[in-house]
Amino acid sequence: MGPIIQKWKENLQKLIVLLIVKSMDNESILFVIGDHGMTATGDHGGESMDEIQAAMFVYSKQPLSSTDITKKSVKQVDLVPTLSAILGVPVPFQNLGILIQNALPETQCWCSSLFSLWNNVHQILTYIKTYSENSRTFDPDYLKLYFTEFDSLSEEMVSLNTFEKYEDFSRRVTDFLVKIRILCEEVWIQFDAFSISNGLTFFFLTIFFSFIISDGIHLKHLPFAIEGSFTIVCLISLLFSIFAVAVLSFSNLLSDFLYTSIFVANVISHLAFLLPIFQNWDVISLNWYTRKKTYGIINLICRFILILNVSAMFSNSFINEESSVLLFLLVSAVTLALLGVLVYYKPDQNLKKTDFISYSTMIRLLLLIIGVLVLLRLSTPFWRCRVEQEWCLNDVAKKATSKFNWTISVFSLVFLTILMKAWLKKCGNLSDFSYSVQEVIAKVFPSVIIVFVAGFWAFNNHLVGVKQPNTSSYLALAVYVLTGLSLTILITRPICVNVILNVNNAVVNIFNKLKGNEDQGNVPIVCGLGTVYSAFYSILGTFLTILIGLLLGDTFTFPLFIMAIVATAFLMITSILRIKMANSLEELFNVPTLVVLGWILLPQYFFFATGHQPAFPNIAWESAFVGTSGLFSNNYILGALVISNTFGTYLLAGILLPLLVIAPFTLLVMMPSACGKNKSFYVHCQKGEMNLFERDRMANGAVFVVCCKYIAGHAIKVFTAMLAATIHCRHLMVWSIFAPKFIFEALALFVTIASVLAGYLLYLKISVEIERFVSKLNKLN
Repeated sequence: MGPIIQKWKENLQKLIVLLIVKSMDNESILFVIGDHGMTATGDHGGESMDEIQAAMFVYSKQPLSSTDITKKSVKQVDLVPTLSAILGVPVPFQNLGILIQNALPETQCWCSSLFSLWNNVHQILTYIKTYSENSRTFDPDYLKLYFTEFDSLSEEMVSLNTFEKYEDFSRRVTDFLVKIRILCEEVWIQFDAFSISNGLTFFFLTIFFSFIISDGIHLKHLPFAIEGSFTIVCLISLLFSIFAVAVLSFSNLLSDFLYTSIFVANVISHLAFLLPIFQNWDVISLNWYTRKKTYGIINLICRFILILNVSAMFSNSFINEESSVLLFLLVSAVTLALLGVLVYYKPDQNLKKTDFISYSTMIRLLLLIIGVLVLLRLSTPFWRCRVEQEWCLNDVAKKATSKFNWTISVFSLVFLTILMKAWLKKCGNLSDFSYSVQEVIAKVFPSVIIVFVAGFWAFNNHLVGVKQPNTSSYLALAVYVLTGLSLTILITRPICVNVILNVNNAVVNIFNKLKGNEDQGNVPIVCGLGTVYSAFYSILGTFLTILIGLLLGDTFTFPLFIMAIVATAFLMITSILRIKMANSLEELFNVPTLVVLGWILLPQYFFFATGHQPAFPNIAWESAFVGTSGLFSNNYILGALVISNTFGTYLLAGILLPLLVIAPFTLLVMMPSACGKNKSFYVHCQKGEMNLFERDRMANGAVFVVCCKYIAGHAIKVFTAMLAATIHCRHLMVWSIFAPKFIFEALALFVTIASVLAGYLLYLKISVEIERFVSKLNKLN
């Protein structure tokens, strides 16, 4: 394939410029340009002259400007000031193009050309000056020389009085602009291969070493491996590196203190990572070997899914259609979990046959997975269109919201709240006869907040003609205040249980009589202690879903509800799988790769399902004015609202990440039949999530490992986006597809790290409060 093939000739013959020229009037000008060229073999996007050069044809029925200043070639950016001068509009501020004087219409006086040229000079100098004041990119000495030359040209321009002087002045001005552009190109266009390679190397090593430590070292050995010599060596090494770099900097032996400090700190840190790996390599090898026998085929398929997920970063076509790719991978992960439950086996040599679950349970799981697949399918109409998707015409974001969208979104939030309350009542965390602060927060506040959210959507979209000034903003502000108050109380008092202390209580007396413990009437009954961890995250997730739904609007709240349902179903299916596959309670603390991978794919897919795309034109800037329009304006608050809207799915999945460890223990107490024939679990079923508290050291390590794996799963996608942007740095689509994709993935990683850290700290907070609660109960006895 190339420019000499017959098909290319046929395409050129279809473009009849003569017909266009004949239809032009005297006030029109025709530009025929090529975006890029190609080699003899059809290659394009590279750096060869055949690939970066293209033809430009300018035609007008009126004469064009004729000067002695002729150019054999121009840059594409030169079209910007040229078209601005022809149209009579200001030159865009961020422009480095130089006016193409031969492409301007001929005028009676050269002064108009001088005006356009000097306007171009003034615009570029203003841009450079503004940029240099906010960044130290340019050398101040060079800038001073250019500004001095600009002052000299300004004085000379005043004395121009002949066309010959103008032509000479025009050449000097053009040379001056070329020098400024070369200065900028040396800083902006050239890629620092050394810094890029360092960034890629250190980032990959961080992911690689952290995954080996978190995945390889067994939970029983992990605290000793990290809390021992590893921490001391890391601290001493980092302090020594900072001291050494500081000494070298004060001795004027280093040119860049900041870059050297970062480089040395990275080298020292990664060398320190090798210490626990070498010390525990036998444990790592044995742990991987044991796990391979248990989840061998499932882990192999998970790796294949992960490879497909990250490989899409290297193709602009796959990035454009990433929503379809992620939907396929998420469905694959959910289906794989179901298949693991339907046909499971015990890794015991004495078992020669495969055990199957009961027929009724199989039907329920099949109905559950069918419902999940239907819900995922219902989320596809909410995908937004990219600029590159010319075939995509049904962009839901460009359509006005309807009353049907409002109704569906409101009912989704109401139904989610009802499910949360019903589940917590079944668990015993909520009751109809207790009104503690936590229960009021869980039972009353979500309904009140939903009323305000529904009112905001109604006033903002459907009652435009009758709304009062700032009414909708006050409603949204009320949502922020109530949600903030609820979360503050929930975090400070995370234990949501019911304690029955009254010895004259009929329920207590009947319970003690049935158990034959009539002498222990003073022993309180605690309801909901077996689901104390999951109850907190259920309430927290409900509040966050409502808040993010407010920012998304009534168009995209329904997909967020779908995400909550799919996540719940995924936790239930994978928890059954883990209980079936485990031989002891300690094995439930190990979260399989399938569970972590599925939880990673959830926010990545629903990022698209909630109406987002990794492209700057698709950012929902209107979310910055939800509750702020007409009331106040703070850039940090507005930015936080936009980030919460864009990466709300990542925020939600990160904070609720500890549920991956908690869910199997919740299922033990709420659905003991999941234990099947494993009688050793029946002893621990009544304790439920209190097994986490009793084995707090192992549980904390399990949550820590899940956090590391989850962050590593998102980080590996950022790494591939970095690598793809590096490989395609000369690609035509790098600034429209690959670079924005890398930026969005990096921001998603930052949001993920912050939310995961918050979720982990909240888990530790719950453990501390449970210990205080148990101590108070012991004092009562």
